[in-house]
Amino acid sequence: MIGKNLITFGEVDSTNNYIKLNADKLSHGTIVTAVRQKHGRGRGKRSWESEDGNLYFSFILKNRIRYEDIFSVLINTSVSVVQVLQRLGIHSKIKYPNDILFDFKKICGILIETCGNNKIESIVVGVGINVNQVDFAALNQKATSIKQINNSSYNVDEIIQTFIEIYNINELTATEDMFTLYKEFSYVIGKQIRYNNVAYLISDIDKNGDLVLLNEGDVTRISLNEISLEELYNETNN
Repeated sequence: MIGKNLITFGEVDSTNNYIKLNADKLSHGTIVTAVRQKHGRGRGKRSWESEDGNLYFSFILKNRIRYEDIFSVLINTSVSVVQVLQRLGIHSKIKYPNDILFDFKKICGILIETCGNNKIESIVVGVGINVNQVDFAALNQKATSIKQINNSSYNVDEIIQTFIEIYNINELTATEDMFTLYKEFSYVIGKQIRYNNVAYLISDIDKNGDLVLLNEGDVTRISLNEISLEELYNETNN
C-alpha cells in the first residue's frame, strides 16, 4: 500500500532525488510531492518541465524489490494513471514504456529508478501529470493537460488521492489481470515502427517488458532500454 505517509514540498530539486537521498529514512509507500521541481527528470536523463499547477510526486517501494518486479510496478503505475484520467472523462493510452498519451500528446510521464549498491533495496517511482498547464511553448504539439482537454482547472491534491486509491486497489489485483489491462490500454501494440532501419510491426509486449516485433514472419524481441519510439508521437494517421 502507498500513501500512508505523504510529504509535501513547495519546491524541491526533484521528488525522485529526494527519496533516493533519504531512502533509508522513509517507510515503504511514502509519497513525496512538490508544487514545482527545479530539476525534474524523465527517462534517459531528459529534463521534465515542472510548471506550477501540475502534479509531481514520487513514492518508494521496499516490499517489492526484486529486479523482475520493476516491470510489474510500471504496469500498475501506468494503468492507475490511465484509470485516474478515465474518472475525469479522459481516455488515454500507454505509450511504451513510460508515457501516457491523449490524442497523440503526452499528458503524463513515469520514471522508475532503483536504490542499492550490491542489490536492489528499494524502487522509486516518479510520476508527473500535466494538470492545469495550458502553454507548453515548443512542446505544444507534443504535450497536453487535463485542463486543456476538459477546459477546467483541477485540484492536484484530489487527483493524487484518487491515484493512491486506485493504485492500492490495483496492488491487490492479480498480476495477470493487470497485465491484460496494460495491453488493452497500450498505444503501441499494432503500430508500425523502424528498428535498425528495418520496418516492424509491434505485435505484443512480453510479461518481462520486452516488445515483440514482427517482420515477414521474423520475430524480434527488444527491451525497453533499446528503443525510444519517438516516431509514434504526433501521428496523424492510425
